[in-house]
Amino acid sequence: MPLVEPNETRRLRLMAERARGDRLLDIGFAQIPNHFLRGAQVVGFDLVSRPAEPPYTRTVAGDAAHMTDLLPASAFDTVLAGEIVEHVDDPYRFLRDCRTLLAPGGRLVLSTPNPLHPPIWLAEWLRLPRFYYTREHRHYILPRWVHRMLDLSGFVPVEDVPVGFMVPLGHKPAIPCLLPLSYQVIYVAEPRR
Repeated sequence: MPLVEPNETRRLRLMAERARGDRLLDIGFAQIPNHFLRGAQVVGFDLVSRPAEPPYTRTVAGDAAHMTDLLPASAFDTVLAGEIVEHVDDPYRFLRDCRTLLAPGGRLVLSTPNPLHPPIWLAEWLRLPRFYYTREHRHYILPRWVHRMLDLSGFVPVEDVPVGFMVPLGHKPAIPCLLPLSYQVIYVAEPRR
C-alpha cells in the first residue's frame, strides 16, 4: 500500500478494510463505486440508478430518507455510508435507519468531512463561500459530535480513522496525518446491545 495515494482511493480502501461479513450495503455508491469491497452480497444504494457491476451484486435507487422502506431490516453485516451523513436533512434519523438495516453483530462504517481540517477551518474563519461551502452539504459535523450522534442513535463508536491531509492540487493526494488535520474521518461503530 503506497504511503501517499489519491484521497478518494485511500478513503474507499480504508472503509472497505473495516467492512466485515458477506452482506454489505454501500449507501451513496453511484458517483464513486468502492472496488475494494468484497462480499457474497454487495448492494449499492443511491439516489441515482446505476447498473450492478462488480463488486456490486445488486443496486437499489432511492432516497436515503426512505431506505428502510426499500431495504429489509437486519439484512446487512456492514453498512457503509461514505460522505453521506453531511447531505441528509436529519442525520440522527439516517443513523437510526442504518442501525435498523444491520444484522445482529453488524457494524457501521461511515465517513464525513472534518471541519477541523485546516483549509476548511481557514475558509470558515475568513467566511469564504467559494471554498468548502457546497450547496449539497447540510452539515459539517465535528468529530466529538459524530460520536455524540452515534451514541444517541444507538451505536458505540469503536474506531476513528483519519483519511489524510488532502492537498487540493492535481490528483488530490491524501498525506497521512493525525485525525484533527485529516480532510475526512472514517468512523466505525457497532449497535449498542
